[in-house]
Amino acid sequence: MNTLSAQINSMFILGYKGEIPSNELESLIKENLGGVIFFAENIMDRDRFKQVVKHLKSLQSNIITSIDQEGGRVERTKNLPDKIEYMPPLDIINLPVELIEKHYDILTQELVDFGINMNFAPVLDIHSNPNNPVINNRAFGTNSGDVIKFSKIATDSMRKSGIMTVGKHFCGHGEAGVDSHLDLPQIDLSMDELKEHILPFQKAIEDGIDAIMIAHVHFSAFDEEVVPASLSKNVLNYLKQDLQFKGLIISDDMVMGGVTKGYSSLEACIRAIKAGMEMFIFRDTTPEVLQLLKDLCKEARKDSELLEKISIASEKIEFLKNGITLKTAFFSSITAKTDIDSIKSTYKIQ
Repeated sequence: MNTLSAQINSMFILGYKGEIPSNELESLIKENLGGVIFFAENIMDRDRFKQVVKHLKSLQSNIITSIDQEGGRVERTKNLPDKIEYMPPLDIINLPVELIEKHYDILTQELVDFGINMNFAPVLDIHSNPNNPVINNRAFGTNSGDVIKFSKIATDSMRKSGIMTVGKHFCGHGEAGVDSHLDLPQIDLSMDELKEHILPFQKAIEDGIDAIMIAHVHFSAFDEEVVPASLSKNVLNYLKQDLQFKGLIISDDMVMGGVTKGYSSLEACIRAIKAGMEMFIFRDTTPEVLQLLKDLCKEARKDSELLEKISIASEKIEFLKNGITLKTAFFSSITAKTDIDSIKSTYKIQ
């Protein structure tokens, strides 16, 4: 992978509409695209989806195949006729540890059976603001101790099966009062207060989490300028230098209002790359995204700092992708569904 275009392609994880990937997406996969992200609209039939993933891997053997499968509100398999309804993190923490482990082992086995090798989980945010419109029961608790304890169970389950884990949403989305899908939340905690929200990320890093997703949230403790953390050099430097994170740094979806209301896609990506961002998520392979990839090439050829950052990020991504391996796992949707339903019934969880 030597060309600038291939390096830039490697920094993107793209989605698609419907069940069948577009020709444009398939072409990019052949040209070293970093990864593909799957949403509920892509997963309507278990066997068809498995064939799609298998086909995409035939185009590039080490492509990242990613999903947001948290359980509860964020569950991309919800359209399957034989779906398994996993429990949200905030509910599951009331179960005995051995049942929590079983729950996440089933979730993980399903992902492995599909051919998924990266899950945008666990959520490491603290449910500190009861009026938070976007985190709420996606969190593992209302304090850092619970989030650390229970998120590790989910992380361990995924990692032992070869699925890369992505802690989110750094520096902590729990205190926000605005949905970053719609607008830019601003969190005005002091650094001492914010460190409580950073603790679960710090512990996950110490435990070897593969990647961290950065929030489209402004943290005044890091920046006087109102800028999303995903574009903040101060935030990313703190993550790399103070927390000594050596893994992959990934943006939240770049079509969210938390970033698009203040920046064009090109401006946002350039600023984020210079700040230290290494991969970007765009939920669809639109003509605008295709043009963005071309425009980034043009800008990098005349901007030495941007060019150097792209080279460093792409080398890191290539190293990670070359290490992608999946262990063999067997999965029975009927058995798994029965197990989850039994757990819910026993502990009176809806």
